[in-house]
Amino acid sequence: MSNYRKGGYEKKYIIQKTNGHPIDPKADYFVLRLDTDPHALKALDTYMNSVVNDNEPFAIDLYDLLKKNLRIQENEMFEEYERMQIGEIRPFVVGEVLSDRISISESDKENGSPKEGDMIARNPANHDDQWLIAKDFFVVNFKKLKK
Repeated sequence: MSNYRKGGYEKKYIIQKTNGHPIDPKADYFVLRLDTDPHALKALDTYMNSVVNDNEPFAIDLYDLLKKNLRIQENEMFEEYERMQIGEIRPFVVGEVLSDRISISESDKENGSPKEGDMIARNPANHDDQWLIAKDFFVVNFKKLKK
């Protein structure tokens, strides 16, 4: 059985129209699996951009399909890692005006951050690289270092 990693092209799917009409038996069809094949997403993106001027609603539907499958593939790429160094973290002070150098994710902003209990972390090697850690994530994943 071929896939994008090995083998050549081979017909391995039986194509059928959803309306019950027969397909052209002389036609060539090429099936792409969008949820696992990163090359299929590139092909879908190219096709979507190619048809947008001819059929914008169709291109929008393809865009939604592309976004859905990108999220699926991104989630499968995550792996577990252990932290190998001690973090430099301080509490957020209610009323504090945060500098532009402190990154806050869109998700945290949507959940009301910065807010009481949130923490600010910084890169020990580059103190200008700072980011917010939401309280709920912090209390589950960090503990104060005992000296």
